[in-house]
Amino acid sequence: MRSDFPNLADRIHCVIASIANEFRVNQTMELYNPEIVFHAAAHKHVPLMELNEQEAVHNNVIGTTNVAEAAGGMALSVWCSSPLTRRLIPPALWALRSGFANNRQE
Repeated sequence: MRSDFPNLADRIHCVIASIANEFRVNQTMELYNPEIVFHAAAHKHVPLMELNEQEAVHNNVIGTTNVAEAAGGMALSVWCSSPLTRRLIPPALWALRSGFANNRQE
């Protein structure tokens, strides 16, 4: 991205952190005060997640909620959340996750 947008190079920050860690998410948002958030941290390894449903739900639902709530306190221009693979979690939990994310974005 920096090479594509050299005039923005000093304003582009890529962060690796656990989105399930609410403190770290809030700390990162406060540090960088972003205008745009790309949220793409959902687990997508379907066979592994089917065997570890609690971790999948914790990261994908709780984590997405943490990012959306922290972003909600910012003056964002853009919120971009990649869709989860629907096979990852049962339909009822998919609807719950989608509801959390959509409610937080409003």
